[in-house]
Amino acid sequence: LPELNLLASSPEPQPEAICARFSNDGNLLAFGSREKDVRIWASDLSEWKSLPRFTADPSVVRDVAFTPDGQFLVVGTDNGTVWTWELASQTVQKVLRPVSGHVWSVAVSPSGSTEIFGCDGGSIVVNHRENVGSHRRTLLRIEEPLNSAAFNPSQTLAGLIRRESGDVVLAETSSGKVLRTLQLTGAARPNCVSFSTISETVWVGDDDGRIHEFNLLTGKSLRELKICDNSMDWMAISPSGALVAVRFGEPSVFGGMIWDLPTSHMRRLIPGSANPARRQQMFGFVDEHHILASRAREALILDLNSESPQQIPLPSDSK
Repeated sequence: LPELNLLASSPEPQPEAICARFSNDGNLLAFGSREKDVRIWASDLSEWKSLPRFTADPSVVRDVAFTPDGQFLVVGTDNGTVWTWELASQTVQKVLRPVSGHVWSVAVSPSGSTEIFGCDGGSIVVNHRENVGSHRRTLLRIEEPLNSAAFNPSQTLAGLIRRESGDVVLAETSSGKVLRTLQLTGAARPNCVSFSTISETVWVGDDDGRIHEFNLLTGKSLRELKICDNSMDWMAISPSGALVAVRFGEPSVFGGMIWDLPTSHMRRLIPGSANPARRQQMFGFVDEHHILASRAREALILDLNSESPQQIPLPSDSK
């Protein structure tokens, strides 16, 4: 099976990326790093322009999200701080501290009016963007550490994986109401969760190389696919709902694959590597044909189809 091909990369070493996100229109790209900053580029996949980077407090950046209009970037960090960075003025517009621990995931509602954070302690914290912080609400608190926190495309539902019990909790982000708890069959434990982009289903990846599909309305298990022999720690569904990307293995040798859901067959393999210069990590689908990823200290866009893709370098970022 062919490996994924390189479509675009940054020519100079960058801090190791651990989260990445495109803006809604695909013209902005942000990578959060272990070196406490966010690199931002403007791009249409043919031309790239680096924008001034955002540097957080002394804490690892865990997740980033653009507002729908692309004017602001919301940044969640390891020490429980959420920053709102205005790209035009290159200034911090707001600083929140929803929890004392990690902020694992951030999202902005489609209207742009609400920010949602998945945090340590099993919290879903909702903040209205026009408020400075005093009006934020902790809608749901599960007194247990999380393995994963994810939101559906409309940000109306949250999927939380409780680390100790291994339960997958589905909750409304508007009220914090727990709708249902999903249970995997057998001894496998869930590690990651991703919502389908086109149907009322949610997918859960476990520590035994299986992905499980559940109906959101009933909580019923719809199917289970054995796709590898490794534990998975991340997954994403493509815009059409036809492909799933998973990352598996130990952090020092991460590999991954793209799986075709309608046919239940592997489409592409990303071999793991103990060599940091060759190891690739995926962060999400750009569209049905491209994956946002990193390799060591490089930002990548991987083409799922082209045998001889054009390589388009990202410029060195601005300070």
